[in-house]
Amino acid sequence: DHFNIPNLHPWRLGFATSAIRISLGPVIHTANHSQRFDWADNYAFLQAKPASMPSKTGLVNTFDGFFHVSGGFFADSDGGRGIGAATIERPPVPLDPFPEGFSSFTDANPMTTAPDALSTVTMAFIGGGNMASAIVGGLMRQGMRADQFIIVEPFAETAAKLQRDFGITALAQAGAALQQAQVVVWAVKPQLFSEAAAPVAPFTRGALHLSVAAGIRTDSISRWVGTDRLVRCMPNTPALVGQGITGLFPCPQVSDADKALVEQVIATTGQSVWVTQESQLDAVTALSGSGPAYVFYFLEAMTEAGLGMGLTQSQAYQLAVATFSGAASLAAASTEAPEVLRQRVTSKGGTTYAALTAMEAAGIKPAFIQAMQAAQHRAYELGDEFGKG
Repeated sequence: DHFNIPNLHPWRLGFATSAIRISLGPVIHTANHSQRFDWADNYAFLQAKPASMPSKTGLVNTFDGFFHVSGGFFADSDGGRGIGAATIERPPVPLDPFPEGFSSFTDANPMTTAPDALSTVTMAFIGGGNMASAIVGGLMRQGMRADQFIIVEPFAETAAKLQRDFGITALAQAGAALQQAQVVVWAVKPQLFSEAAAPVAPFTRGALHLSVAAGIRTDSISRWVGTDRLVRCMPNTPALVGQGITGLFPCPQVSDADKALVEQVIATTGQSVWVTQESQLDAVTALSGSGPAYVFYFLEAMTEAGLGMGLTQSQAYQLAVATFSGAASLAAASTEAPEVLRQRVTSKGGTTYAALTAMEAAGIKPAFIQAMQAAQHRAYELGDEFGKG
């Protein structure tokens, strides 16, 4: 019962903050280190390495908040996201032995300083706001350099933030420098897309285009940018903290290599799902694109209820956020349907049963489904509105 991870130095598990704690199998072996750790009840605290240290390690890639190491492994941080090749996230629970309905973590994926496909690419961003910054930051953590990015951002305050955060000097307007870009990411407001595309298109017709602008369909975008080598995306705001999920739709001219490159880019913001029909992105918009607002809405209601029941604002909000986060992690780690997970915490005549009965009586589930259908319909309407011009 050993884990063997070659070339991994314990200090390279470091965060920008003070320390991390890990709990894993009886013994972990690396090329230069062997140490015994106890399971979940005992932890070894490893001091974080300064951000200036090299990021290339033998560490495995994270996916959906877990380390995928056969046999089970989990890490817990007291800080933020990783600086080098690794990002260590909080898993739902230490799973050893794995409870009923759960499976082990498998399929390790080695990380390098920068994936080969990204190590030489020049990438342009049209718009340098929050979504662009989330992608750029993620790519730079994977090893891309500031000189691999060309960002067109006319607003001085946003441009200054890009310089401060990433050392990238943004262009105030499109120009010939864009001819260097093999990938162009469109991160502009939908209503400004056609106007922004006019000065860019002459320089980027040979590039792969990736649009994260909500609502605009590929027929409109391809007309404006002058190419059908285009992938349309529907991200959501948790991408800003690397926990998003993005729906992806490729035009027929997009190659398998193009798709692989897009996946690498989007992976810096979280997970991704390919759809086979562009109309399905309206459903993605209604479910995950607008979905964070639904969660925040329920957080508001739960916090308000907690206040009314005698808790402080801080207590109620902390309990509500942790409940959503924990339940979502539990669902992600389980092989069972959400209905089964719900039934496991609902005893007839108990408190949860009383709450759910009240929700059913109020028609919350059908109202929620109707609300999502309204969002889907509005997404379709916006495609018509934004696609003019």
